[in-house]
Order: sequence, then structure tokens, then C-alpha cells
Amino acid sequence: MPAYLPPVRLETNDWAEGLRLSCRHFYPGTVTASRTARSIDLRLLQVGPLTAGILRFGSETAVEVPVLDSGYHVNVAISGVVESRSDGVPQRMTRELGAVYRPDTDVRLRGWQTGTEEMLAIKLDRDSLELHLRQLLGRDFVGSIRLKPTLDLRHGRGAQWWHLVEAVVHGLRGDDMIRHPQANATMVSGLMSALLLACDHQFRGELDAPGKTSPPAVIRRAVDYIQTHACDPLTVPAIAEAAGASVRALQAGFRIHLGTTPRRYLTAVRLDRVHRDLVAGSPESTSVATAASFWGFAHLGRFASLYRAQYGELPSTTLREGYAAGFRSAQEEKHADDGQRHGAESDLQRPGAIPGVN
Repeated sequence: MPAYLPPVRLETNDWAEGLRLSCRHFYPGTVTASRTARSIDLRLLQVGPLTAGILRFGSETAVEVPVLDSGYHVNVAISGVVESRSDGVPQRMTRELGAVYRPDTDVRLRGWQTGTEEMLAIKLDRDSLELHLRQLLGRDFVGSIRLKPTLDLRHGRGAQWWHLVEAVVHGLRGDDMIRHPQANATMVSGLMSALLLACDHQFRGELDAPGKTSPPAVIRRAVDYIQTHACDPLTVPAIAEAAGASVRALQAGFRIHLGTTPRRYLTAVRLDRVHRDLVAGSPESTSVATAASFWGFAHLGRFASLYRAQYGELPSTTLREGYAAGFRSAQEEKHADDGQRHGAESDLQRPGAIPGVN
């Protein structure tokens, strides 16, 4: 499973620095501007195997990358139009039509005639996306994924994928980005699954076909894995791989044997762990936000809603009343101990209680 460190966000308006960051985080290539006074606006975000960037040049510019090699890639013109050519196939990128590139292809871009066009670039690490597909299918090997070059973002699965990408766009524009490794893993995993389901490629039929159902023994392995690793950045594909099943078989098995999904079960386990922490904690040493964050809940408002639906009260109430109940219990135990000691002392003071005294 990829390591999910906190997101890295970078911004620059410096031409040389922008090209350096592009080569480092995306691919080596050449950039040629039509004017001597060159300008660039690059915002870049790194989240595990996902690299995303919003790119704007101040004048007409051409970009050439000989071969991507390290990643599968999608470009979308958020505003305006950018021309693309890859593997000899020309495309016209807009907000409604994205261009998809395989690692073994070249990329040539031309646009930014007005200097206002913005292009979103999404790179998914090659090994990570191929591993993700293997986990979805329950295979040991899939090889290169031959993604078709165009993705329609207006309808169906393409529109669903774009809906997930919008969270990344907000992060690039400076909005509050998901900061928790557990939440990041879920976001990137969902984005990879949605892309594999939205694009045409040689494994789409297998992904769309009905899958088998995992038996109870596999479900038990998955449950044990979730219980043990609940605070880790888990994804459903990683759980399936640990249990020895495909994602589809695991999901079917959870529905049949547990009446839920792996994702919902993981959420329920994490809610239970937060609940335990709040009951055992005190308002002076424990905060709801800290407990929720530790167990992977990135959005406090959504967490509070889920918690209330599960336990019938707000998490702050659990923390306050759990502490009060614990305090009362401790006081009662103290009084009981004091009473026992007082009774023992009275017994010692009664005549005959002390040996040799009548």
C-alpha cells in the first residue's frame, strides 16, 4: 500500500522554478513560449501516488514530453481550449473532454493563446494504478493498461470521476485540503477506481462483469485486518488484498454475510474506537477533534453526524458525561474503600478485637 504522508502543496510564478517543479513532479520535457517575456502560474499538489497541478502560461506556449514512463495521466482544460497530440492522435481538450495518456506515449501540448487558459494535470503513479487494478480484479499480474485517449466528462462515469477530481481542484486553489493520511488514501483510491471504470481499456469488461462472492473465512480475515489496522490509511483494495480476495468478491461477501460494505464496516470500527477514547478520556486531556483525527475522520462536522447516528448523542456529550460517570464511579469506589477501612478500624477498637485484651 502506498505511503500516505500529509499533502505537499507548492506554488510558483517563477519561470525557471515552474519548469523545475514540472520536471521533478511530472515528467522531463521542453517548454517553448512565443514571447520573450515568459510567465507561468503553477499550483501543484502531491498526495501519495497522485500528483495534480493547475498550469497557466502567460502567452502561447508549446510543451513536449518524449515519453511519460512513470505515470498514467489525464489533462483537462478547466478554462479555454488546449490542443493535445499523443501517439499521433490529435485532441482538443476542454472542460468537457479530457485527454488520457499511457506511460509509453509521448505528449505534445499547444495553447494558452490568450494567457488565461488553465489546464488541470492529473498524474497517477504507474505502479500504483496497476497494483490498484490487480486488487480490483484479484489478479497477480495485469501489465500495462491500454487506456483509450479520450474521456467524456459530461455524462455517466466520466462525470462521476470529475466529481471526485473537484476535491483535488479545490485543494489546488488553496481551499482547506484533506490533511489526514487515512482520508487521503480513501480519496486517491476512489479516484483510481473511478478512472478505471470510466475509461475504455482491455480490462473494462472484466471490471464490469459480475464477480464471485468471498466465503466466510475470507470475510473473517478482512474483519481481523480492519480491527488490527483501523488507524492506518486503509483502502478497500488493500483490505481485499490482505484477505486474499478481489475487491468485488469482498464487497459481495460483506453484503451477504455482514449486511454492509467493507468501507462502512471500517467506519463503524473507527467510530467505536473514538467512542472508547471519549468514554475513557477527560475534557482536560482529550478533545473530540484529536480523537476523531487520530482514527481517520478528516471532517469534524461529518464525523459528528455519523457519531450521533451511531450513539444517539454528540461526541462532546460522551466525553463530558463519560468523564462525569467515571468520576462518580471513582468516588463511589473511594467511599466504599473508606467505609471498609473505617469498619476495620472499629472492629480493632472493640473489646476483644485486639489479641490479649479482654
